[in-house]
Order: sequence, then C-alpha cells, then structure tokens
Amino acid sequence: MSLEAKIKRLGTTTARDGVIMSLAIVPAKKITFNPHNPNVMDDRKMEQLAKNIEVNKYLEPVVVFYDKDAKELLCIDGEHRCRTLVKKQDDIIITLIEGGITRAQAFSGAYTFNAIRGQMDQKKIARMLSHGIKEYGEKEVRIMMGLQKYQVQELLAHASETVDMTDEMIADDQKAKYEELSSLQKTLKSKPMSDMGHVFIVSLKKENYDMVTETLKTIHNDTAKALVEICNQYNNKTSSKKKKGK
Repeated sequence: MSLEAKIKRLGTTTARDGVIMSLAIVPAKKITFNPHNPNVMDDRKMEQLAKNIEVNKYLEPVVVFYDKDAKELLCIDGEHRCRTLVKKQDDIIITLIEGGITRAQAFSGAYTFNAIRGQMDQKKIARMLSHGIKEYGEKEVRIMMGLQKYQVQELLAHASETVDMTDEMIADDQKAKYEELSSLQKTLKSKPMSDMGHVFIVSLKKENYDMVTETLKTIHNDTAKALVEICNQYNNKTSSKKKKGK
C-alpha cells in the first residue's frame, strides 16, 4: 500500500499565506525526523513529557511536512511528542503540511520552531499556580502541572515574596543574589581544602534574609564567625541560667 493510501485526512484548508494543511491520521512509524534537530531532550525530560501527555492529553498535534515527490513525511515540529506516542500507538493525529512551503523551510523548522519559544517567567508561573490552586485545588494542579509538593511550596513562596515587586526589581534582586553567590564561590576557591569545614545553607524569605544578613554584619563581617558568636552567646546565656537555677 502506498504512503498516500495510508494517510487519512479529517479535513483540509488553505491558510491566507497559501499554506495547505490537513488534520490527518498517519502511521506514526512512517514519520521521519530531522537528524540535525538541535532540540535535545534527555531521558528524564522524555519521561516527564510522556507523563504530561498521559495526564493532560495530546493537545498539540505534531506538525509534519508531506513531501509528495520524495514520498516522505518529515517532522517539522514535535519530534519528542511523536517519539513518545510511537511507543504506545500505531497511528497519530498530526497537522499535515501539504503545500505552500518548500522542503528547505520544513528542514529549518527544527530550529525556527524552537528558537522562538518564550522563556518561562517564574513570577507568572507562581501567579498561575496560585490561581490554579484556588480554582481546582493543590492536588489537582500538582498532577496537571507535573510538580512535586516541595516545588509547589517553592513557587508559592516566590509568589508571596514578589507580589509587590516589578519585573525589574525581581531581576535586580536575582542579580544581587547571583553576585553574592559568585563572591562566595571565589572565596571558597581561594581557601585550601584543609581550612574548609562543613557547609551550612538555609533558605529564607526576602524580608527575613535582609534582617538576618544585616544583623550578622553588625556582629562580624565574616558570616560564619558571626553565627558562631551568636551561638556562643546563646549557650553562655543558657548556661548562666542553669547555674542560677541550681
């Protein structure tokens, strides 16, 4: 049976820019992939993608170019979705591009489709999550978005911390934290391993972080020494109280 005979079109239309496309069912194994696709996904991400399709369904059809001369179905966009579906089903619903573009344009789509995708805005993700939980409940949202409980908590904390901050303020805050971390890394690299002890890391809300860091600076410029000094003072105070109690 020819490739043409294996394609089941559900409807065909011509866009205003002249592109002819069909919603079609095709044999999944007949789709070929661009060996130069720069979009790489590791096994963990592929598992997450499979889980997302299982939970939220296959809502974005793979885009495939039908080269009638070469008798080939060439994937333009959605290679990883297609590879995920091939493992479980023989046929797949796709957006079939049948005219209006060249094979060269189909080839370059592996880059252009991915290059223009927007970046994830953490502030907007946090707001989206907050709204979703109010509307559908935390458990449902976690399942739909494929998030662990600790990830939800981190995002909600981010939402509460940045609620009154503009995007520019958030960017400045992130830059300051990055510069502080870079400075700390340089300090650690400059010390010999024999001088290094245990690493102590804590996560604080912005208002608490500012208060703690400013307070520690008044005790000692070296944060580690300031923490030790506070603990010594606390222990001495506690010890004195116990002695008085006797």
